[in-house]
Amino acid sequence: MQFDEYVTALQQGLAKATRLAPEEVQRTAELIGEALEPEARLALTRFASDLAEEITAELEGAVVEVHIRGGEPAVVVHQAEVSSEPAPEAPAPPSPPVPPGSGEEGNTARLTLRLPESLKAEIEKASAAEGRSTNTWLVQAAHQALAGPPSPTSRRTGRRMSGWAR
Repeated sequence: MQFDEYVTALQQGLAKATRLAPEEVQRTAELIGEALEPEARLALTRFASDLAEEITAELEGAVVEVHIRGGEPAVVVHQAEVSSEPAPEAPAPPSPPVPPGSGEEGNTARLTLRLPESLKAEIEKASAAEGRSTNTWLVQAAHQALAGPPSPTSRRTGRRMSGWAR
């Protein structure tokens, strides 16, 4: 699967819609079509990812994923091995640390998050600098953002903050 044919079809549709318009309007439509290419690719990537999630939800024992390689999507299907014996229960992954008093201790949920590469790199650098996993760093950053401004009982040291606010 390639996005090029879909993006080209959108650009051609825009050009077709303005074919009876004056030349400057046609040129403007062409420029808009070129400018929309990255957004069209992103929208198609989101669509493919959402579709893969829906297909996975309907299948038993298979996971459908969309990987982007060289700017183009590749569909990957992981099929679970079929066994006549019941599968042993897999141990649950360890829960990330949760700030005290949040009411969410022990409950976890999975989330797919799309980030610009530059932001992802900054998050990984910041979490490594604090000696934490990226997941733990993001969980704590989310808790801090939702908690609001720091309480008077917390202390600020440089770029790190310690203490808990309610």
